[in-house]
Amino acid sequence: MNLNPFSSTANPFGTDPEPERIHLDIIHRVKSNDPLLIELSIGDIAHDKRTAILLAEALRGNTHLRYVTFREYVYDMDHFHIILSALPETKVSKISVSPRFQMLPYEGAYAMVVGKQLINSSLHSLTKLDLNACHIGSSGAIVLSAMLANNHTLTELYLPDNEIGDEGAVAMAHMLKNENRSLKEVTLDNNGITAYGQRALRNAIFDDSSFETLEKSNHV
Repeated sequence: MNLNPFSSTANPFGTDPEPERIHLDIIHRVKSNDPLLIELSIGDIAHDKRTAILLAEALRGNTHLRYVTFREYVYDMDHFHIILSALPETKVSKISVSPRFQMLPYEGAYAMVVGKQLINSSLHSLTKLDLNACHIGSSGAIVLSAMLANNHTLTELYLPDNEIGDEGAVAMAHMLKNENRSLKEVTLDNNGITAYGQRALRNAIFDDSSFETLEKSNHV
C-alpha cells in the first residue's frame, strides 16, 4: 500500500493542522533517510492506522536510525505491530520503552509483551533493549528469560526498577549461566533482589570453581 503523506486526503488528525504537519515532517525525514535523524520517538504519531502504515513504509530501508523510543502513549496493538514489522528492515540497535507505555487490548505488563515481541522479531541489528521502570514483575522476568535463551543479538538489557524479586533474578541467572551467550551487560538495580537472588546472579556470571570453568564462564 502506497500512501502519499502529503495528500490532502491523508489527514487523520482532525481540524488541527499542527500535529499533522509535525508528524508528516517526521515521516518525510525517515523516508528520505535523513542522515541527521538517528533517534526516533514514537507516540501519538501511531494513533491512526493510516499514519502507522505511512511510518512503517518510511522506516523500510532507512539506514541511519539507530535508536527508537516507544514513549508514553496508549497504543493500538495493530498499529504497534505495523510499525514493529518494519523495524527489521532498519539498522536500529537500541529500543527503549516508556514506563507508561500501554497497548490495547493488553492489561498489565505491556512492556513485557513488547519486550517479548522484540526479542522474537527478526530485528537482528537490535543489541540494546531498555525496559527501565516498566513494572514487568517476576512473571515478566521469567518470560523474558525464556525468550532470551535463544537470542544471539542482544548484548545489553536494562531492567532496573521492575520489581522482579528473587524469582525473576533466579530465572535471569539460569538463562545467563546455561543458555544465553550474547548478553554482556544486564542492569537490575532496585528490583527487590535479596542475597539469595544476588548469589544466583553472581554464580551465573562468575564461576571460578576451576580454571576451565573460569575460562568458559559466560559474560566474563
